[in-house]
Amino acid sequence: MLFGVHLHQPVDNFDNVIEKAVNECYGPFFELLSRYPEFKFSFHSSGWIFEKIKNNYSDVFENIKKCNIEFFTGGFYEPILVSIPSEDRIYQIHKLNIFLKENFNATPSGLWLTERVWDDEIVSELKKCGIEYAIVDDYHFKASGYKEINGYYLTGMFEKLALFPISKELRYAMPFKEVNEAVNLLKNNLVMFDDIEKFGLWPWDT
Repeated sequence: MLFGVHLHQPVDNFDNVIEKAVNECYGPFFELLSRYPEFKFSFHSSGWIFEKIKNNYSDVFENIKKCNIEFFTGGFYEPILVSIPSEDRIYQIHKLNIFLKENFNATPSGLWLTERVWDDEIVSELKKCGIEYAIVDDYHFKASGYKEINGYYLTGMFEKLALFPISKELRYAMPFKEVNEAVNLLKNNLVMFDDIEKFGLWPWDT
């Protein structure tokens, strides 16, 4: 199973909003998982909020370092990649890659798509940035006619990129359903990658 979380706040969001998120979600989440280094998970954060956490919440940042994480990259300021020029896509990804290398000695191969918006147009730029795979909603595959979804899929004409489908069923179950019900879904759904805010900030099932 691939378990991953995504962290983002609108650029220059109100300090009190960020502090609430840190106190009720980000801080407790990484403090807990820092105690279980045997549990490996994937994590993406937009660059500006990563810098904010590093500069203002050093205890949370240090707990992130203690976790067993595969870091995902993406646009530093969380743009929808297909909506910006090619050179800007590359710049945004490289900027976040540099931050991850300098602070975690990480060289990401996976990419988080803002709003999970996919288009084959970005494959070339992703490959130039060292990206080998990305995650997308399983809806993309179902809308393309796939009846059963298993594993990952390759896309691209001349350069291949792997796409992992995120299970909507599992995404809606964690953490809102009963534990046994969510665990049973793991038998058929192997990718859960969603907003970290649902673990502490969102009490409703969305």
